[in-house]
Amino acid sequence: MRFIHNLSIIGKISLIKGDQYENFSPFLRGLPGVGKSTWIKEQGLEPYTLSADQIRLLTQPPQLSVNGKLDISSKHDHKVWSLLFDLLTARMERGDFTVIDATHISSKSISQYKSLATSYRYRVYVVDFTQVPLETALLQNRSRESHKVVRESVLYQMNERLKTEKVPSWVTVLQPEEYPQVMTYQPRSFDQYEAIHVFGDIHGCYTALTTYLQGDIKENELYIFTGDLLDRGIENKEVLEWMLAHRECRNVIVIEGNHDQHLYRFAHGEKVRSNMFNRHTAPEIEAADFDLKEVRKFVRTFHQLTYFTYHDQTFLVTHGGLAHLPEELLHVSTQQLIHGVGEYSDDIDHLLFKKNTAGLDIIQIHGHRNLYRLPIHAAERSYNLEGQVELGGSCGC
Repeated sequence: MRFIHNLSIIGKISLIKGDQYENFSPFLRGLPGVGKSTWIKEQGLEPYTLSADQIRLLTQPPQLSVNGKLDISSKHDHKVWSLLFDLLTARMERGDFTVIDATHISSKSISQYKSLATSYRYRVYVVDFTQVPLETALLQNRSRESHKVVRESVLYQMNERLKTEKVPSWVTVLQPEEYPQVMTYQPRSFDQYEAIHVFGDIHGCYTALTTYLQGDIKENELYIFTGDLLDRGIENKEVLEWMLAHRECRNVIVIEGNHDQHLYRFAHGEKVRSNMFNRHTAPEIEAADFDLKEVRKFVRTFHQLTYFTYHDQTFLVTHGGLAHLPEELLHVSTQQLIHGVGEYSDDIDHLLFKKNTAGLDIIQIHGHRNLYRLPIHAAERSYNLEGQVELGGSCGC
């Protein structure tokens, strides 16, 4: 492994486009009593779940019914679903992994999530419990806690409706037994590239980029950018031109940084909350008369991480840096992947990642923060590529 100026070359590592920028949200579908909530508990997903019934109980405690038993009331469902969507929107804004526990019998009940999923770049899965026989649902419904028992006439009505309602085509359907294999990040082995070049925060410094490249990229080598392509530097137009010219290259991967979120919002006509971008970067882009349609195509190729193996060595590349290798990367929010775990002032490399990954075969590479001006090889198993290139330092590579 060798490093040159602001760019890093990790020799003999291969990687192709994978881990495309997407968040994931599984929704459960099936009759009451089929075991949806039990399955969530068995999968360890309770902390990530928004449950319609739980919100109903938060809205109003169980009420006495005409048969003398307690029921969960649905009289306030308008308020319940309004609150659920408020909570879901807040989670999606952060890129939180979220499970929705509800019956989702009708296609309309699933389609109501589409605009949110599109806006926040979520891929939606339905974990389908509709194959559970009605008889099983009826039997298990009778054995539930008294206030959770649903009238059997309601189950019969729902079951009839399931026969005609289809899951929308934009949603991926999973059987419960398929979930553990599909909904997980597994490192990929990519041995076909001769070298990999990992770039730290570029920050509009085109000259530094081209000085290193000394020409165009090579097809048999991989180029990973850890994010923050623009802002701060004075060559934002040139950097964006280079990125647009290479956006379809399979051997170029761009991980989204916090400054790249400004470009995403700008390209989609959304409000950008950054004085730096609005005062300096945006005018530079507007003066260059970029085709915003092409910019939108580019920003939609952003990745949130790159996780791979090479010759039995595992690598994790993010923008912000993590404190350890979590049990399931899929459950880490996009906000944490971009901004990093903990505070900006935390020594994510030496004090945290090195300590928390002792004995593990994992190497972390990240940009974004380097308050203590650590060297590129910041700690055992952790490389920090933030080198203040916009101030004359290195791109951290």
